[in-house]
Amino acid sequence: MAIYKLGEIIQVISGNSKLTKKYVDANNGEFGVVSSSSFNNGIFGYINTFLYEKGITISKDGSIGNVFWQDKPFSINTGAFLVKPKDLSIINEKYLFFLLKTKEKRLKQIGDGSVIKHIYAKDINNLEAIIPDLKTQNSIIDIIEPHEELFLRHNHLVRIDTIENAEKDIKTLIDIIEPNELIENKIKKMKKNIDKIYFWFFDNFSIRRNNFLYENVSFIKGKNKSKNQNTSCEKNTFINISSLQGKINDFTCDKKNVHFGDILISLDATTGIVNNNIEGFNGYAYKVESKTKKDVEIYLNLINKFNQKIIKNFSVGTTIMHASKAKNKLINFEFNHVQLIEKIYYFDFKLKKIEQKIQKLKNKILKIIF
Repeated sequence: MAIYKLGEIIQVISGNSKLTKKYVDANNGEFGVVSSSSFNNGIFGYINTFLYEKGITISKDGSIGNVFWQDKPFSINTGAFLVKPKDLSIINEKYLFFLLKTKEKRLKQIGDGSVIKHIYAKDINNLEAIIPDLKTQNSIIDIIEPHEELFLRHNHLVRIDTIENAEKDIKTLIDIIEPNELIENKIKKMKKNIDKIYFWFFDNFSIRRNNFLYENVSFIKGKNKSKNQNTSCEKNTFINISSLQGKINDFTCDKKNVHFGDILISLDATTGIVNNNIEGFNGYAYKVESKTKKDVEIYLNLINKFNQKIIKNFSVGTTIMHASKAKNKLINFEFNHVQLIEKIYYFDFKLKKIEQKIQKLKNKILKIIF
């Protein structure tokens, strides 16, 4: 067992600048291109060639610090790093992945940038870690892999410096946290079914109008944090792309300007995300309001396949996608029998609030145990 700066034992490799959205669209294929996306394993498109057979990637711009294991041939663009061991006699590649996952929270905190954050190779190389011998690493891999999905959800709570610590922490997650998550999964399944109802309702009861959505709603852009951040203030969620996807990782002293039920859409970084169940200070998203449309009508106007395609088509940028021009091109839809889907919409909203309460309870349990 020894303490290393990661730069002593790993290589951090930058992505290929030619792998832009335009290039991906023109060279469509089966091999993933990893960028700064925080979901779908970081993959934002597919091309007909690849650069690497497998490996570890870390998102470096926008939604930074997301560590993914790529087990299929892939490439990376300038929105991500490839990380690999310098010497496999010192560190196993899969163990390195688990190690970086345990440091994911730290990676998300050390980036630069007030609105669009960036992480650099030096930030990763300067991190320190205790590295056990290869035999211990392989034993820890054997402990984690049967419960890898559970580990990935709670990577910051599992110690992987010794076999004993890894066994103890994984067992705690299995015994106490996993049953809680079974309830969460049932709620998620219900939400997926509700999403299917939304799309069915849209297909059967929507009316396309000959005007644009912006003529009926207001798009209110988020703001930067105030410069004076008092460490003793009451912290509110800073709404960024990660928080829109349910992963809150930043806070601010600024007062809330978004409340539960407000509808937000992202038109930067990971574009097209729609959220109506978060509150805090809006930094990255657009809040969508209307004096004439009901909330459910706004929501359906934003999530439907036609307007989502428009957002995708107007997303431009080599590393960070921007689609602000799309807001003036979104189609306006109206709906028959809106009162029926409105009841489902508010039931869906209540489900989301229950889910959040369960998550808060789980987090309290985790704080007590770990």
